[in-house]
Amino acid sequence: MNVKRFAGCLALFTGLTCAPAVALDAFKIEGTAFLDEEACAKGLNAEGCVLSFQISGKVAKTLYEGMTAEAVQQECTGGLQKVEGGLNCIKDSETEYYCDFGYHFKENSFGGSGVDC
Repeated sequence: MNVKRFAGCLALFTGLTCAPAVALDAFKIEGTAFLDEEACAKGLNAEGCVLSFQISGKVAKTLYEGMTAEAVQQECTGGLQKVEGGLNCIKDSETEYYCDFGYHFKENSFGGSGVDC
């Protein structure tokens, strides 16, 4: 997944909007964001300092279904997992979807969230 797509996801979390050329379905975002306080204790540009996002619901389902990566069995949950770049999405059942990704301040880029099972 490229940086532009991640930036679009981040814009959703921060409440930024833009007027689309075509009307799009609006999604309510369900999820959390958290800062790795231990890794970020020396500042946001410290090694390993990541702002992680975990989302669920319709947005996560849309991301999962739109990813071109092959789904593989995920060890922790037993669900099906797709990974593209730093975006990780899991389908736990026909109705439960979860995705996570992170912003790495030192690298000034999006990547994995560092979230373990």
